[in-house]
Amino acid sequence: MWKLAYQEREEMTQREILLTELIEQNARAYRLQQVLEPRKQLETPPAAESDQLNHPFKPSRVAEILWKVTIRDDLTPEQRRKVSDLVGEYADIFPGSLSEVPPIDFMQMKLDIPAGTQFPCQAGQKQLTEPQQQWLYKTLDEMEEAKIIAKVSQDQVSAVSLTNIVPKPGGSELPSLAALRRMANEQCQLYGLPVMWPDVDVEGPEEIPRQTKTKYRLVHNFAAVNEVTQLRPFPMGDLPSMQRKVAGHQWILVMDFMAGFNAIPIAPESVPYTGFHVDGRGYYVYLWMPFGLTGGPTTFCEIVAAAFHDLIGNILEVWMDDVATACNDFEAGMANMRLIFAKCRAHGLSLSLAETILFMTEARFAGARCSSEGVRPDLAKVKAILEWPEPKTTLEVLCFLGNYARIAQPLSDLTRDRTLKDTAVKLDEEGRKAFAMLKTILTSNTVTQVPIYDGWPFIVTTDGSKYGFGAVLSQEFDVIDSTGVTRKVMYPVAFASKRTSRTEEWYIPFLLEFAALKFALDEFDNMIFGQAIELETDCKALADLLGHDKLNSTHERWRKLIIARNIVAVRHKPGVENRVCDALSQMYESRPDDNTAPGMNDTVDPGWEAAKRIINDVSHLVEDTNTAALLKRFAGDPFFADILLHLVFDLAEDNKPASSDEQRARKRRAHRAEDYSIEDGKLWLVRGKGVKEGAKVECIPSSESKQLALAVHSAGGHFSRNMTILTLQLQYFWPKLRCDVIEAVTSCPRCKNFGPRLLSVHMQPIT
Repeated sequence: MWKLAYQEREEMTQREILLTELIEQNARAYRLQQVLEPRKQLETPPAAESDQLNHPFKPSRVAEILWKVTIRDDLTPEQRRKVSDLVGEYADIFPGSLSEVPPIDFMQMKLDIPAGTQFPCQAGQKQLTEPQQQWLYKTLDEMEEAKIIAKVSQDQVSAVSLTNIVPKPGGSELPSLAALRRMANEQCQLYGLPVMWPDVDVEGPEEIPRQTKTKYRLVHNFAAVNEVTQLRPFPMGDLPSMQRKVAGHQWILVMDFMAGFNAIPIAPESVPYTGFHVDGRGYYVYLWMPFGLTGGPTTFCEIVAAAFHDLIGNILEVWMDDVATACNDFEAGMANMRLIFAKCRAHGLSLSLAETILFMTEARFAGARCSSEGVRPDLAKVKAILEWPEPKTTLEVLCFLGNYARIAQPLSDLTRDRTLKDTAVKLDEEGRKAFAMLKTILTSNTVTQVPIYDGWPFIVTTDGSKYGFGAVLSQEFDVIDSTGVTRKVMYPVAFASKRTSRTEEWYIPFLLEFAALKFALDEFDNMIFGQAIELETDCKALADLLGHDKLNSTHERWRKLIIARNIVAVRHKPGVENRVCDALSQMYESRPDDNTAPGMNDTVDPGWEAAKRIINDVSHLVEDTNTAALLKRFAGDPFFADILLHLVFDLAEDNKPASSDEQRARKRRAHRAEDYSIEDGKLWLVRGKGVKEGAKVECIPSSESKQLALAVHSAGGHFSRNMTILTLQLQYFWPKLRCDVIEAVTSCPRCKNFGPRLLSVHMQPIT
């Protein structure tokens, strides 16, 4: 008994020792895991505490919002009260600072980075000035307080991107058009040119305001991360069309999302890839989406589309974070504004106080001035051109030239046969005049009107030359002059031009005009489809050509595509009267002969629509699973692969241009495939040696041939070689059918063990 008790006591002691060691081992493993896994995912934090969340409708806060929001001054007191009440009702969508921007909770940004990708974890920081460093530290504190960024250790960062501080554009009030024209007159007088605007006073009461304090912007170079990120495309839309829809109304309301990017959370697994380093502060990562990531615009556009999908294109136009709606009736504008504000509240989107401008007759939207008169260029851009310093190097000359090639020819000549980097140039008198003329032309304030679809026809004016195509889309509008008489005035709606391609340069003159007309109709198709059209051209033969019935196949296809529109008139317009189109078509006359001009790589040909895009058509695309399975089945087959390549792909590409080597390869494949066809997802031999007339046999890939030969041999009672070959040839074909049958028969285990003596060659008698 005492021995049993001793054994039980020893066993209990051993159990206690083992249990203690196991607990200590688990504790050590847990502590080691904490040390070895410092790159834990940072959870997305809640939004910072702010008045917008706790007291969004506090009277003092609402008063501050109304003071910062711009409302047109000449509204009636009743109208202004209604606008103010509506803004106050939705005060919770107007954050007062960056820390008050609420998060977006229905979508997040995820960086699609391949697993195992390594990034640099060190980045050289550019030396900052004292004002830049102070601004950077203050901005970091604000962003950290708003929980946009988080301070982390080096082990928690998977990639480190370079940080830059750049000056922020803007900061000063916009100059008036009169002030800009005075600047243009000063440039003309300086270079001895005629004054462009003699009606403008030499000295006006207003001066162009200067920016007194430089503003900065924090940017990061995410080039290493962007290079491997898989980007999801998102079409932005047609910006000129959006601007035309906003223009032409009595009142325009524009808004801007505040910190739209910084309101989008980043997926926890993607946070380590947004790291950056600041000298004296350490490492940071973004918890909310920053600017500079290649997938940022796509994510933001998806969020905006999800929030406003039923309003966009109807009462709302959106270009990135710029929002605009327009109306001719005050109550309709109020209804539109309420719908937009309600959508922002429902989806957690915030609007900028400074960028909310309501019920204006003219407002800036997506880089242009929109008004009831049409679309004009942004005055800030015009001012930047007028203040452009005289170029000193060839690279500076090219940066300034743009597309004003004919006027800029004296400047273009300075860039020929010279290296671009730091090559000094000296402008002569002619070059200085060209430089001044280019700057002053921009103050002409060209206005494009909004198209009106009330039955009035559109006028398409074209011109073609060996250097390029030019086109103007215009329409007649009713204008009341100073005497109160209503007159018809022609206004441009849109402009288009392209450089001729290598092929188009060799077109004869009337064919150039023909191609220019087709280019213009294709370019303006989104505005003139289904509308009455009047054509104007300086080629008399073009009108006869459109009515000609005996044309070659290429020109006949062009003619059919042109006359498919609702053309109600064709007029001849002499070249001296067709100045705008003539200038557009001659735009590239003095430009270098390279491939950089717009349209240089696009040729107007019969298949232009199919090569560029689907126009006014919808196609239902169905995946051909049978063909895909057939290609996979014969992949790598040395005999049938080229035959399938011809039957599936070459027949659909006969009209496409190809090199001489590719043409020879196509002919070789076509010769080999002339006895074959594809039916019911299988490849068939329809004629040739071994195929009876009117019959067909199925083709078998080399990967399946030996198994099929053995299966037929076994299923047929282990026939001999010849019987198996004859049986297979009735239904199947492959090049090495006889060889595979011989191998199957000689390697058959049953025939080898129990068949005729000649098949049992491996069996040796016992001696």
